[in-house]
Amino acid sequence: MVSKIYPRFVTFFASLLFALTVVSPALALEPATENAGSSAGTVAGEPVKLDEETESLQPAEPRIILRSDGEVDPFGEPLDEHAPSIRELQQEFRLQLSDMRNRFAEQQSRIDLLEKRQNLPESVGMLLDSGYRFSLGGELEMELIYTENSTHAAGATVESRPRFHIDQLWLYPRIDFTEDRDRYVRAELRFDPDGSRLDELTVVFEDLLVSSYIQFGLDDRFEAPEEDERITEDEILIETAFFRHETLVARWAQERGPLIWNLSIGNPPLIGVDYATEDQSYPMLSRVRNTGATRRPEFGMLLGYRFYDPLLGDLTASPYFYFAELNRADVTFLKNNIPNYTSNSLTSRTVGLVGKYLNWGMQLDGQYVREYIGDIQRDGYYVQGAYRIELHGIVWKSHRFFRGLQAVIRYASLWSNMTAYSDSSLTWDRTKWTFAGVFDVLDNWKLKLEYTINRENVPSGSPDNDEMLAQVEISF
Repeated sequence: MVSKIYPRFVTFFASLLFALTVVSPALALEPATENAGSSAGTVAGEPVKLDEETESLQPAEPRIILRSDGEVDPFGEPLDEHAPSIRELQQEFRLQLSDMRNRFAEQQSRIDLLEKRQNLPESVGMLLDSGYRFSLGGELEMELIYTENSTHAAGATVESRPRFHIDQLWLYPRIDFTEDRDRYVRAELRFDPDGSRLDELTVVFEDLLVSSYIQFGLDDRFEAPEEDERITEDEILIETAFFRHETLVARWAQERGPLIWNLSIGNPPLIGVDYATEDQSYPMLSRVRNTGATRRPEFGMLLGYRFYDPLLGDLTASPYFYFAELNRADVTFLKNNIPNYTSNSLTSRTVGLVGKYLNWGMQLDGQYVREYIGDIQRDGYYVQGAYRIELHGIVWKSHRFFRGLQAVIRYASLWSNMTAYSDSSLTWDRTKWTFAGVFDVLDNWKLKLEYTINRENVPSGSPDNDEMLAQVEISF
């Protein structure tokens, strides 16, 4: 009996030994290196573990191993060199958390506004409950300014010492009459050291025929360079001379399609004086505010074309003109303030061309203007280049500071057919160089650093009145 069992026993163990020495290497079973006592390993490069109940190999759970340099290293394999580090992931998480907090704060402010509505006068409450929407924005400008100390026959620098002051506060109330926000009333209220006033007040109807809009009220002439176009606090010469001040005007315009237009009828701006510098020295001849009754309105027309291509960029070119007549007060002003001016001409005509190009963070702007007022002809132009640079910024307490920089350089010139007199700055030709860097400190904070070279063509020599400015602009 034993002789029969023994050979079978030997045969069984021989077969088992063969399986262990030949078959198991083919399975490529490798023990884990991190824990010598575990029953896990890899089969054909895949992680596996031994299930003690079924005594079979099962896929292993992925393991996360942190290398000494802080990178995530699953199963000891090297990561992609472009994969973000834990520190970068933490910073990104903090920024997302900050955004969530800001959204929460916005929602909380809306809740607070709804609670405050309960204490509003009944008339205001009825206005809001009727479906109208009221919103209020604004800007606060604080600046440090330094102007060269200059004296001249026509005047002197008002203040040459470096000084810090609150320049102005703007409030932008708006009431929307529809959910689509295409029927509304908007206004601009200005507060500065000289007082307060209503700068603009218009009623607007948008999304009309061919995406046009109509507006009525107190507003600039339609080709006044907007603040987002000039970017700087320093004003452009032709802006001060022709477009800065508001008049009562009705306008029909279309600015969305390839073919754009702007038709206007309103009060012609009056003849007066304004200042081309922050220092407000050496006044210049300018078109100023007109909100009164007028005998003959001013007609204006712009007809332009906009070309857009994702690769070539956004290009707009628009010629325009205005024509009207001077009133008797304008003629009297010219006779009293321009040496040897005796004309009674009522001529008032303005023609110009404006262009703009945007692409790859670059913005190019320019405009040329020619104006006839009485016997005086004035010409002016400016060219401006701006380039936006995105910055990584400085992360502090879940906020990213100095996210971007916009570098700006601009040249502007203004001249006329008037004879220049040293003691009358209204007759001077002028040029300006402006260099600026505008930092996006936060979403609603800007820091503007500017240097302006002012040059006046004066028989006795140009005054030294260059300016340096640092301004903080806070929007809300």
